[in-house]
Amino acid sequence: MDKTEKRDHLEAIHYANDQGQTIRFTRYSNSNTDVRIDTEGAAVQNIMIHDKEAILAEKQGLVSIVWEDDTLFSLIGETERAELIKMAESIK
Repeated sequence: MDKTEKRDHLEAIHYANDQGQTIRFTRYSNSNTDVRIDTEGAAVQNIMIHDKEAILAEKQGLVSIVWEDDTLFSLIGETERAELIKMAESIK
C-alpha cells in the first residue's frame, strides 16, 4: 500500500509496485456520486462483478472497472484486465 485517502464521500487506497505501476481502489460512501471514466478511444465492455453490472474500460495500458453493489466502487490500474477483474471480485 502506497497511501490512503479519506474524504467526506470516499475512501481511496493507492498501491504502487517496484516498477512504478499503480492501482487505485476507491469506495464511495454516497451512491449518488458521479464517477467518470475516460472512454474516448477506449475498449469498453460490460462485465459482471458479484452478479452486478460493471463497466470495464481499457485505454493506453490503463484498465478501469466501476460497479455498484450497495456502494459505488472504482478500480483503476496499470495491470492486466484479468488481474483487475480478479481484484474486483475479491472485494466484499
